[in-house]
Formats: sequence, C-alpha cells, structure tokens
Amino acid sequence: MKRKRVLLATSVLTLLYFCFCVSAQVKYLGTDIKTQGDWIGIYGKDGAIIFCNQENHNSDLPVPYKPDEGQKLFKKGLIEEIVLGSSGVSKAYGWIFNANPGDVKRVPWLTDKSARYAACVSGRAADVAMTLTVNSTHYKVSIYALDFDTTTRNFQAFGWQGKNMPDDPDDEIAKYTDGVYLTWEVKGGEPFQFYQKNGAGSANCVISGVFIDDAKASVELNGKISTLWGRIKDKQ
Repeated sequence: MKRKRVLLATSVLTLLYFCFCVSAQVKYLGTDIKTQGDWIGIYGKDGAIIFCNQENHNSDLPVPYKPDEGQKLFKKGLIEEIVLGSSGVSKAYGWIFNANPGDVKRVPWLTDKSARYAACVSGRAADVAMTLTVNSTHYKVSIYALDFDTTTRNFQAFGWQGKNMPDDPDDEIAKYTDGVYLTWEVKGGEPFQFYQKNGAGSANCVISGVFIDDAKASVELNGKISTLWGRIKDKQ
C-alpha cells in the first residue's frame, strides 16, 4: 500500500512539473486556404485584429499598434499588446485595397458579416515583423495573409518565442492572392514573434488579420491533477 502511495505521489509531481515548469513552445500547425474571408466562427474567438482603418492608409503605424474596439475592426479578448514593424528601424504601414466589394476573400468586420473589408499592414522594408503579447499560456494564433495585387507574391513565415529567430522558416507560401491562414500553437508566457520574409522577386509582404483562440489546456490539466490527488487521499 505504501509503495502505491509513493508511485501515485511521484506521478502527481511529474504532472505538476509538466504543468508549471514546461518551457515555452511554438508549434506550427499549417495553412488553411478554404476559409478565405469567412473567419467568423472559425478563428478569433478570444481576440481578433482586422487591418487597417482609413486613417492608417499609407501611413506609418504607431508602436505599439493600438486599434480602437469602436472601429469594429478589433476584438481585444486575450490580446494585451501588438507591435508591428519591418526590418531594421523601418516602420509598418496600413494599406486599403480598391478591390471588388463582394469578394469572398475580403475580411468581414467583427459585427457585420456583410461588410467585407479589404486592407492590410505591410512594411516599409518589404517584410513584416510582429510581436504579440497574449494573456494566456496556451493558445493558437492564426495570421491571414491576402494580397489582391497580381504581381509575384511569395514569402517565408517564421513563428517563435524568445530573442532568436529560427534559421529555417515554418512555411514558404508561393502565392497568396486567394488568401491563406497560417496557424501556430503557442505555450508559455513569452510573447509570440512572427516574421514574414519577402521571397525572391516578390513585391512587399502583407497581412490582413490576426486571430487568437485560447486552448484552455491548463484547465483540463488542473482537473486531472485534482482527481489524482483525490485518489491518493482515498487510499491513505
């Protein structure tokens, strides 16, 4: 009986260590080319940013970027801060496309699915860098890249935590004039870093939206821990 209690206690300690001491982790989950602009109900349950409003058209974005929830293009949710930029000291800027108003690739506003928006954020140095702080230790971040320009469009996508960007990209997107979502699963409290590197012969990079969905894994894990502790007490 004593040996069983020791084994159970060891299991609990191992589980606790995994829950509280696990290092930051970013896992790339892949792309979605089917959803296009119809993100509502699929992405962004816990935070969403649609780029950009009329005031930011061809204007440098403030650092950090502070969208207004009243503009119907921002749902704060778990999003604490977003910093956008470009290579070196270059700034990010907003851009609004003069595209077909009914195009399904356009992104709807938060409260009106019929009001589709065609805009983006880009970088003065052609690439886009983003640091995203989220009030969760386990969540998914999805980035929607869409460009209506018919010139060559391709990029490499990097997602990570910490100071050092990985050497190899998570994905290489050869074309995104039809819209593509890239999703990462993020664990740990460090900000999520994203870098969109311009491809060879490509025009500048752009992204049209950022969406957050909380994984809520910690709640489920805490429930398992409580159950395990209860079993130990019952056997004592």
